[in-house]
Amino acid sequence: MPPLKETLELSKSKLGADRPKTLLSMNNLAVGYRNAGKLELALPLFEQLLPLQEKKLGPRHPDTLLTVANLGMTYKEAGRLA
Repeated sequence: MPPLKETLELSKSKLGADRPKTLLSMNNLAVGYRNAGKLELALPLFEQLLPLQEKKLGPRHPDTLLTVANLGMTYKEAGRLA
């Protein structure tokens, strides 16, 4: 995950923490963690990302809805559906 983490840090420093491309980088890192089975790292990122996207992009934006789906899948994989 180092390249994804580095991309996120560069996006935050160069573009800003709430810019759409930075939010996409955050999503990509969280998905990478989930795919690697690192749910303990993926969940906090998705949980942090969702309110940022809702505020910046709106609750019905495709990227926001994708994060809702990713968060749900990650909760399911972690056995945290409740």
